Amino acid sequence: MNGAKQVWLTLVVVLSIITGCRKKEFVHLPEGQKVPYEEVKVTLKEVLQRPEYQLFNKAWLKSNMSGIIAANGNAPVTLLVPDNAAMRAAGLDDAGIDKTTQTALDTLLMYHTLTARVEQQGLQSLTGNVAWRTFLLNPAYTEGLNGVGSAVSRDSMYRYRHYLGLSQKNELIVEGKQLGTGAPVIAKDGNIWPINKVLRPATKTMLETLKDDGRFTLYLEALQMTDDLYGTLPEIDEYSVGPYLFLSTVMNATIWDIDWEECFCPIFVRGKTQRFSLFAPTDDAFRQAGLATKEDLLALNSRTPPRFQGFTLVHFAVLDSLLGINVWGKQRQMFATSAPPIFYSNDLVPAIMNEYTVSSSFTGKTWQPFECSKDGNGRVQLKAKGSTAEKATIIEGDIPTIQGPIHVIDRLLPPPGFSFTH
Repeated sequence: MNGAKQVWLTLVVVLSIITGCRKKEFVHLPEGQKVPYEEVKVTLKEVLQRPEYQLFNKAWLKSNMSGIIAANGNAPVTLLVPDNAAMRAAGLDDAGIDKTTQTALDTLLMYHTLTARVEQQGLQSLTGNVAWRTFLLNPAYTEGLNGVGSAVSRDSMYRYRHYLGLSQKNELIVEGKQLGTGAPVIAKDGNIWPINKVLRPATKTMLETLKDDGRFTLYLEALQMTDDLYGTLPEIDEYSVGPYLFLSTVMNATIWDIDWEECFCPIFVRGKTQRFSLFAPTDDAFRQAGLATKEDLLALNSRTPPRFQGFTLVHFAVLDSLLGINVWGKQRQMFATSAPPIFYSNDLVPAIMNEYTVSSSFTGKTWQPFECSKDGNGRVQLKAKGSTAEKATIIEGDIPTIQGPIHVIDRLLPPPGFSFTH
């Protein structure tokens, strides 16, 4: 080894030793000594005693939440805690809490309590939202849930969920809205995420919400028309109904009939509440497409005679082809019980949506059918993949319902090759 090379290696070794000593890292202690760590000693009860949570804490103390958590094994939980200003804005000042019953407070606070610990680092590692179960159940509805490690669905009482994500500034996003006011507070028995709004659970189905809104009369008329048409086919019995019986099935959240878009076989998922995302076109969206009246819808829907192609009915209701995509189209594979396609505003970005797989099964993958983009004002725009139609813009998003969010769109979403004239 020549002298220059030996000197160089010596310098490398020395520098390695120096930088190694200065680097801040965990150093193993001699065997038998305790490993140091920062132990969290504060409890959720103690955190809630802070002045900024005074009203939430008062509601908590009046409620039976401590007993409810204890009945569930005292496992770590996450609290979404509105600040005092948010509580007052919701009518829950001292006087408001005093006159609210314990049962009502239990309902409200169970909706703010998640059944697991939500870590900031975990949310940072993900794109979009993650669903978290709350303690709040609704006995009016039933859903199918897969058991742990099982692909078999079992009937369960409907449980409310929150869909949480993080903004670019690490602020908490709840159901598409930025509500977080800071980093979570870590406690021994759970985490507290401060928020600036009191959360209210959805009480209406999609159908009820659309009816009450007033902007969707033509959409509802089209769905009712298709629903009625399926009842006129002599080949269809009570167990073999069409794939898009929206009015009496999908959007009222209490019953769900079979879908035979793929095969003429009943798929019994009756009585379950399906979760999904709906893109609802306004009356103006129909008018822009030349569909201004019930008669216009009827003429479009009946322009092609129906026929059976093997075991599949084709050309029966044109409105199926036009409106099916608004609830993700291929329904038979859309409604997975484990990970239903629930998407809020912060999910509706090209990086997430354009290659999203709705489900994957023995019949193959079902891809999300939209091309997603944003306009110059940052508004989400959609069109069917492969379609030459003008993009629809979401003019209002994240309307809560029992089944999932409604996003209001200003245009229809015709599939590729669809014609309104022939």
